Amino acid sequence: MSAKDFFSKLESRKQGRHTARKGRATQRCPLTSGDVLVCVYKLSNFEAIPGMAVDIPGLGAATTDDMGVAEWLEQTPGAYTYAVQHANSAYAGKMWRGDNANFGLGANSVSLHIAGVASSGALKVEVRLRSTDDLLPAADVHAIEGTGELSEGEAERSFDPLPVGAYTVVAKLKPNLYSAETVRSATVEVREDETSTVVLRVDELTWVELAVRDMTGRRYIAGCRAALDMPNGALLTEPTDALGVARADVSAAAQSCTLRHVTTPGDTIYELIEII
Repeated sequence: MSAKDFFSKLESRKQGRHTARKGRATQRCPLTSGDVLVCVYKLSNFEAIPGMAVDIPGLGAATTDDMGVAEWLEQTPGAYTYAVQHANSAYAGKMWRGDNANFGLGANSVSLHIAGVASSGALKVEVRLRSTDDLLPAADVHAIEGTGELSEGEAERSFDPLPVGAYTVVAKLKPNLYSAETVRSATVEVREDETSTVVLRVDELTWVELAVRDMTGRRYIAGCRAALDMPNGALLTEPTDALGVARADVSAAAQSCTLRHVTTPGDTIYELIEII
């Protein structure tokens, strides 16, 4: 049903009550009561939800009919609040949206209110190592972009409920362990009453690590540069840190490389190295 058709039917229902009330105005005393109508429906397709309990303190509970409408007729004017009782229904945990639940009922009036439930589903996120397909607890955060939903230190996490729609999932990884610190999924569709699963796969870094040591003084030397011949023909030069260690990432190349030479800060070339 279209939104136009749905709300037209509600308006006709409201006008029908106005007409019924005017038909009773032949009595000598004017009517001093009012009617309350509350409609419960699905936001996704404007489908009425029958059988839902709606409570108005002071007036009691009523159940929605085939049009999704609960009604309280010939009620005393005053201030009221309505609430849809959905905790134990098929719509428990879903996203609800309504107009102002607090309202005033006037004499000789018909007060119409609406409460819609958003279609929702669930999304399961897994972060796995590509080489072994193992779950990766080193993923610091999974996030659903645009929702504020996230988790920390979990290899897998379910987000439930989520409104139906398209999402992008992000995993942030521990630095210096994996080939990307952040990975994103393609668009993931969350469908009503279904659980969509997205798996983010990451590559573990492969590196060669060298330590440059002065064999005379028995000390490691910082500020050296280790030149490595890579299998793809490239020459990779990496500096040693304060501990005399140089690390070269070779995850994008083959699994082996050859040391060409090591240059110290004084531009002296050494061949004596220790592989760690």
